[in-house]
Amino acid sequence: MDDFVVKQPILIFPAGMPRALEFLDRVLGEGRDVIGASSLARDPSRERYPAWLYLPYITAPEFNDALKQVLADFNIGRIYTPNPVVWDCLNRVLKEFAPGISLVNSSPIDAELSSYRTEQQFGQFVIEQPICLASAYEAKPVMSPIEIAVGIEAFTHRNNHTRRYPKTEQVDPIKYEIALVAVNQAA
Repeated sequence: MDDFVVKQPILIFPAGMPRALEFLDRVLGEGRDVIGASSLARDPSRERYPAWLYLPYITAPEFNDALKQVLADFNIGRIYTPNPVVWDCLNRVLKEFAPGISLVNSSPIDAELSSYRTEQQFGQFVIEQPICLASAYEAKPVMSPIEIAVGIEAFTHRNNHTRRYPKTEQVDPIKYEIALVAVNQAA
């Protein structure tokens, strides 16, 4: 990222969501200029921001023009949004009328699903491992990678375990055992 973009303010919209406030704390700690924006007339998060403005709802006919005006008036360099619907809208409209301005974050939906997708890959890895059984019959997986992923996600959330996302050649032994137990208990 070049120096010019770093010196331009970041617009956070909608600014009152919990992830927006986490991002605000991080970028303020880095000494970045930040402007918060909301479509609410009285957003309680307004007090946390050094600068604030109002933007209409993305479904309002005047949203695009209002956004263009904000981008120009405040020399916005990038935009952060934790809202998946707003992210999708901005991802489309910025390409049309502000191609030099980018979104700071990737899709919030992708971010939310990334751990699940990793667990699903891990489930596939577990299924592909041979299970040593004293049996004349070949072992067959009784759970799909999706079922294993859901089980691991539920277990880690319920027990507040810190997640580690191993590559297939470096597997977290606790996670592997949990998945094997789940597969074997379902049999």
